[in-house]
This record gives sequence, C-alpha cells and structure tokens, in this order.
Amino acid sequence: MIIHRVVDGPYVDEDTCWLVCLVEEADQIYHEDVEFSSFNEAYDFATEMGMSIYPIELDEWMEEHDR
Repeated sequence: MIIHRVVDGPYVDEDTCWLVCLVEEADQIYHEDVEFSSFNEAYDFATEMGMSIYPIELDEWMEEHDR
C-alpha cells in the first residue's frame, strides 16, 4: 500500500490506533483508515509523511522501522 498523505489523525479507540490516509492500491487512489500497533507508531509515520514530498510504501516503512 502506498500512502500519498495523511489526511487526519492519529485516532485512538479502545484497542486500535489509525490514521486517515490517501492511499494508492491497484492503480486506484482513495481515503482509507490505516491501522497501526500504537499511537507512537502512527504519530511517527504521520510526522515522517509530513516531511516527505514523496509517497511512502507502508510495508517498506514498517520494515525500516522494525515494526
């Protein structure tokens, strides 16, 4: 999944933390809730996305940050 930008969040619910993101998958672009394992992980991703002019491949980001 390729993330083009974070639209809103992070949000925290009882067991879940997520960001609302503009994602690209199968040549389609749409808004989707992207779940993270913790608030800190979601916050770190949103911060890095805010500093990047390029989209971020979520799986690669997770691997680089040992998530």
